[in-house]
Amino acid sequence: MATRIEADEAKSHLAEFLKRTTDDGERFVVELQGKPTAALVSIADLERLETWEAGARKRAAAHHAKFRAALEEAGLNVQWPAGASVSPTERTPIQVAGPSVSEQIIADRR
Repeated sequence: MATRIEADEAKSHLAEFLKRTTDDGERFVVELQGKPTAALVSIADLERLETWEAGARKRAAAHHAKFRAALEEAGLNVQWPAGASVSPTERTPIQVAGPSVSEQIIADRR
């Protein structure tokens, strides 16, 4: 669990916190006016986080590619929305070419 410190304290005692982070692997959450703003972690922790993030991006991309391939294999042509986010009331339905998903499920079960 990370130790919470105020930004002023971090500034005043930065060398001490860096030493504790480097030597002991201690983690600090730096707060600004009581709100968590940044973290002070060891390079090893940062490298683990960055490695995990890179792997998560690759897994998400692979999952996305599998999903698109499954849609294509099922004969579905989905037009993915693009552009800026809009509120749910402003959204237009995604257009699917071919039979509806429910019709395909029923046909597969026959």
